[in-house]
Amino acid sequence: MKYEIDMGCHSVYCIRFHLVFCVKYRRKVLTDSISERLKSLLVNIASNFGIRIIEQETDKDHIHIFFASKQSVTLSKFINILKSITSRMIRKEALGHNICHSVGWVERSETQQVIGVGFRSSTQPTKNSDGLCSVDI
Repeated sequence: MKYEIDMGCHSVYCIRFHLVFCVKYRRKVLTDSISERLKSLLVNIASNFGIRIIEQETDKDHIHIFFASKQSVTLSKFINILKSITSRMIRKEALGHNICHSVGWVERSETQQVIGVGFRSSTQPTKNSDGLCSVDI
């Protein structure tokens, strides 16, 4: 493997990371369309940090990301933002397409409805005023 060396003002470095994210409870929810959307989100977020994604691949329940970073990037901040933005965007888009019925992401509201982790129902989900899927229990 040939290394690409990056240069700073007074330094030469080659910083590479291999990061693996797993879906909560290892549920097999990363379909082709969600995987493509996830990859595009990752590239956009990484470019804002000056990070170059070398390679990324998904399976049904996890994603591998191999990326190059600068010395000045705070890795923990980047990963925190990466996880929060991609989770929020994928959930928002997935719940809008009724994936919550087959997957079962859960949140509780005042009326004791189950919205979107760990619940499956034989009844059809409905959208509430917030646009989220819900199933009455």
